[in-house]
Amino acid sequence: MDRKTSEKFPTLTSENFTFTIESDSLNLKKVEFDEEPQSLIFEDFNLDGLEDLALINRFSGNLIYDTYIFDSNQKQFLMNEGMTTLVKDNSAMFTVDSERKRLIVYLKSGCCLYITKEYNVILERDPLKIYEFEEDTRDRETVITKKSEFIDYKWFTKTTRYPREVYYKETKDENTERN
Repeated sequence: MDRKTSEKFPTLTSENFTFTIESDSLNLKKVEFDEEPQSLIFEDFNLDGLEDLALINRFSGNLIYDTYIFDSNQKQFLMNEGMTTLVKDNSAMFTVDSERKRLIVYLKSGCCLYITKEYNVILERDPLKIYEFEEDTRDRETVITKKSEFIDYKWFTKTTRYPREVYYKETKDENTERN
């Protein structure tokens, strides 16, 4: 409750929620890829101009967040099943690309398989997967990419093989020249 106005603040409940704040680090705005997990993430996930919330629910090698969207009519955070399922299915929290109105998930499997998935954000609906890119570098001589796009209600996929030296081509100049 707000002591001045007696207005009730939104309340959230999570079965497995744990919360820690280090005294020198109170920046809870967003989780950065490959950094320490944060218990709370405040960001506009559904791109409606209002700040939403993700709470860490489990951490056992994979971060699982429950995602809550702020409902301005009810003045409270409501669990968003679609975004929470997106996090659980990918075992990773998404990032928000507000310019392109997309949620992006970056995944890594083992040493050599990188996957990027992009989802369209549509108000009042679950995120819609529209793009996936895989980069497979397991072979020492070849890099295989697989690009899938959802266009006009159909998936289109293109797989390409590149010689490793072509895919990772460096231009030789004074800044990249090695002894």
